[in-house]
Amino acid sequence: MTKLLIKELKIGVIIEGEVFLLTECSLRETRTGSPHLRAILADRTGRIEARYGDVAGDIICDLNIGSGVQIDGVVEEYPLGSGQRHVRIEYLEPVEILNLEDFLTRTKRDLAEIQRELPEVCQSIETPRYEPLRVGLCRFR
Repeated sequence: MTKLLIKELKIGVIIEGEVFLLTECSLRETRTGSPHLRAILADRTGRIEARYGDVAGDIICDLNIGSGVQIDGVVEEYPLGSGQRHVRIEYLEPVEILNLEDFLTRTKRDLAEIQRELPEVCQSIETPRYEPLRVGLCRFR
């Protein structure tokens, strides 16, 4: 089974059994008083807002920021007419993430190239209040 990446999620895509990193999570109430979960899901390609309506309170207790969640849901436009993507979660289960690197954003640039440029960047920082940053960056040479 091919992993769906957040950058590839288009409006209308159905998500079944995919695992994402939970980076934000809060329990809220609708105007009618029903509980719903607002979350930010992430993988190495980005982040997306998600909501889970009429969520059971015991599920909230099992969720931890920085942990994995396996979800079923659908990508929708929210708010309507905005063109913004949002996941409406239909099922959510906490899961263990075996390889956290699969969920952390990575640079597209070559790391060796970045390391070669670092000394020049360090020397270009002249503002006194950024001196601790300059010193910290220069340690990585």
